[in-house]
Amino acid sequence: RHEARRTGFEPSGSGRFTKYIEDRARVRLKTLSMPGASDEALRAAVRAHIYAKGDLSAGALHRFLLIEVGPEDHIIGIGLHHATSDGVTSTAFMVETFSRLFGLEINAEPPQYSDFWDFDWRNSDAYKTAEAFWLQRMAGMESAGAWPADRADTAKVAVRPGVRVEIAPDVIAATQRAAEAIGASHFTFFYAVYMVLTARLTGAE
Repeated sequence: RHEARRTGFEPSGSGRFTKYIEDRARVRLKTLSMPGASDEALRAAVRAHIYAKGDLSAGALHRFLLIEVGPEDHIIGIGLHHATSDGVTSTAFMVETFSRLFGLEINAEPPQYSDFWDFDWRNSDAYKTAEAFWLQRMAGMESAGAWPADRADTAKVAVRPGVRVEIAPDVIAATQRAAEAIGASHFTFFYAVYMVLTARLTGAE
């Protein structure tokens, strides 16, 4: 029912990937029996399954784990890769999954990503202009800089209190227009601004 859960990517051999959507989802559900396991052990088991390296096939991008702790005590772990999941698609999937788990009736067909987005972005003028800009800007770059270890399970650090900032409606409207002008989503626009700001604050190139 959920197109995003049937989506994967296959390498083309030229450094690019081609998106495909399977007709029927192939769910990979791993089951474990861990009677009386501690919370720490359960979390470690979930992390090991969700963070294990894999390809970009539909099955590997969507991972499911069921742990039996006791006769009436089970843990379910769900890992949805950001390549095929965002707030809308993952929420729709989780709502239906747990609604069915609790016996609620689901009648309406879930909206599919292609129902909202059927735009050939890579062949748009905005994409080609942005691609030419970044190819020129990054020409000759030898290294992408220091990156954290892949799937690093680092020690927990103290979390500082968050700061809530209200953005004025006229600023939001202006950023929306700017995002549309370059053929990007509002989220992508703000993410790019965040990355630029972080680079300036840290002095990173």
